Amino acid sequence: MPRLGHLVVVQDGLIGATGSLERLCGLLQLELGPTATVMRSCSSHPWGGFPSFLGTLDGIPAGGNRLADEIERSIHGLVNLHSSHGSGQERASTHSLTDYVCLSLVGMSLGGLFCRYAAGELQRRSDSIASQGVCRPGRGFIWIGHRTGFGVPPSSGGSLAPPIKASLLNFVSLASPHLGVRGCIAGLTGYLAQTLGLGGPTV
Repeated sequence: MPRLGHLVVVQDGLIGATGSLERLCGLLQLELGPTATVMRSCSSHPWGGFPSFLGTLDGIPAGGNRLADEIERSIHGLVNLHSSHGSGQERASTHSLTDYVCLSLVGMSLGGLFCRYAAGELQRRSDSIASQGVCRPGRGFIWIGHRTGFGVPPSSGGSLAPPIKASLLNFVSLASPHLGVRGCIAGLTGYLAQTLGLGGPTV
């Protein structure tokens, strides 16, 4: 089965700045080499610049869904780039159901919870694609399709391309409270943390 690439998604945590994980991304890219694409997630920074950290305050479901959308777009782009055979121009995807992309998720603190939620959301979407009878469900991989249908829309007309097979390679979370937190912070700080949305119930 031909491998179409390895996408490594790095997600920062609560109130993380857009450049907070640049060094980690650089080291990962250096270690993994040119066959991998290391991507620092921008899904929680919708406004860019100084106020971008506010994107992590609207809760894990919202952040996880945005991350899942970003992963889908990135995998589409990776497959289209591979299909262009170095021509430098995006064209219709020519992959088959046996081709696959490796996917690794790296999350820092709250980013680990975003990654876990995104992985679950991608699995839910994959099950929906498989239920259409286009492909079979499997263990250890998920199907990535276009949000409006099971296929990836070609760049230049024609019918929809097959869904993309993604093999789940690594899930790494650093300092992530997967078991929740011991309790809410008392006083004004705790009240603000819960009121701002991230907090309380979703962690």
